[in-house]
Amino acid sequence: EEKGDEMEEEGEEHVETPEEAQRRQIASEKRWEKVGDRVSDASRQLCEQLRLVLEPTLATKLRGDFKSGKRINLKRIVPFIASQYKRDKIWMRRTAPVKRTYQVLIAVDDSLSMTNMGAAPHALDALAMLWKALQQLEVGEVGVMQFGGGTPASLVHPLDSPLSDASGAETLARFTFRGKAPVGSSGSIGPFQGMMEEALRSLGAARERSGWQAGTEILQLLLIVSDGRILGEQKQVERLVRESGAKGILPVLILLDYAQQQPPAPDAPGAAAGAAAAGAKGVPAHSILDIKSLTYEDGKPKLKCFIDTFPLPYYILLRDMAALPSFLADALKQWFELVAAQGS
Repeated sequence: EEKGDEMEEEGEEHVETPEEAQRRQIASEKRWEKVGDRVSDASRQLCEQLRLVLEPTLATKLRGDFKSGKRINLKRIVPFIASQYKRDKIWMRRTAPVKRTYQVLIAVDDSLSMTNMGAAPHALDALAMLWKALQQLEVGEVGVMQFGGGTPASLVHPLDSPLSDASGAETLARFTFRGKAPVGSSGSIGPFQGMMEEALRSLGAARERSGWQAGTEILQLLLIVSDGRILGEQKQVERLVRESGAKGILPVLILLDYAQQQPPAPDAPGAAAGAAAAGAKGVPAHSILDIKSLTYEDGKPKLKCFIDTFPLPYYILLRDMAALPSFLADALKQWFELVAAQGS
């Protein structure tokens, strides 16, 4: 009977008192302020870098297929002659600029692996940096997703909620980097697969909610902050990456790779555990570049670098947080140039 009473007491949920809630809120605000101060210069730099890439510019190129215009589209000459001069839309014009609206979803890996690899404090820096930069830009909707913590991926900041310091502090407090991802088995859904599926659902719902307006274009970005340990779910992630591309969603992985353990920030949850696991004894954490994967070619086993078979084609291997603004801006610039080239 005593054991039964103990189990009932353990099963009871703790109800937070108003005093405890106030203390937790004050601690979260102080933590957000400290992380924000640490990345303030980098966030301003990222804001300016992204402003040049994300904001729409006047259409200076000649595009389109028209019956009259300023210049002939040489690609249309052969079809024009072959059609007995019936396909006469061979001219190009300067088109009106398209107003872009962005929906950005930031997915942060909350697993224990982030702590063990020394990436947890840097993940908080990356989140705060992206948050503050996008808040200043006001380019559209921004949401934050939590995954890899042993529970299904979920939104901790909805896409349709405004960005503010108060919501930033509350969002930052949701990450502990102590969750253990379930051991993969046949038929089970891995953390990255679950995150990608939930991200596609959330961004799809956001696009439907926004509707369609003439002269506007909705571009969706999925920014993933993780140590990149996509083990045992490469094929599933590759399939979802192809699906996201078909839906016009760009997934970019900010791969935090801190091979040599550095002292973590004291305000990061699980920082002490991470130091004990990877740095206190002088043992360096393993870089993702050191991971090998076993493949079979012509029936013969062969070891390859894991990064060579990485399922996410767009990733930033980050070892210095100060380099994130320029790296991310370059990656997005290349993507937009590719989209423009395909559109023309």
